[in-house]
Amino acid sequence: AVIITIVSVASAEEVQQQQPVLPEEPPIVVAEETPTPIPFPILTSDTLLDFKLNGLEGLKGRLAFTATIAGYDRILVLDFESQIITPIIDGPGNNSYPSWNHNGTLLSFTSDRDGNREIYIADWDGTNQRRVTKSPFNEDHASWATDGKRLVFDTELSSSVAVVSSIDLDGTNQIQIGEKSGRNTVPRWSPDGRSIAFSTNRFWPGWDVCLWDLERQAESCPLSGRQSYCRAEWSHSGNFL
Repeated sequence: AVIITIVSVASAEEVQQQQPVLPEEPPIVVAEETPTPIPFPILTSDTLLDFKLNGLEGLKGRLAFTATIAGYDRILVLDFESQIITPIIDGPGNNSYPSWNHNGTLLSFTSDRDGNREIYIADWDGTNQRRVTKSPFNEDHASWATDGKRLVFDTELSSSVAVVSSIDLDGTNQIQIGEKSGRNTVPRWSPDGRSIAFSTNRFWPGWDVCLWDLERQAESCPLSGRQSYCRAEWSHSGNFL
């Protein structure tokens, strides 16, 4: 509230004629409404005890995965040697589809914390989270280039159209890859950096796995037909899907 004080100068005669004036009641101040934060249950060690870990003997390294707990998608990391599960991206909003870069120092993921699904990256332990994509459409399923300088992901333009794009980590230099018809999703960058594997329903019936040659700007589909093939992953050598 703003209080304005008006000061005037009167003569002695005017002062004598003035009658005492009762002070006005202070104005009622109405507090502005503040947005109500979305409830977000924080994980506790008791919650994580519900996970059953079996068959991890001899394994090393870390596994990032998504778990839906108390109605929210959260990203957790399992350390194989210690068999300890740690929540690393635990809000706000839903966070899913984690993907390590090739040396395990960074993590890409999808979050709807800003109203729709966008691509984010964070340090390996979930700190230093920052947004990469900014659009009115839903982005998902990010995958890293081998050199760690770019991401490839899919954008849902409508219920029937999704396109594949690549982008720099700072959100610049976004380039569409392949066709802009049908649903083209879950892209995976090849280890040699020359091709993008992705799933498409453009040749329905059935989902197919196609490759986009970045140098020739041409498409080939090694897995196609009436049956469905989707969500391809590259071998470490890049010689197999």
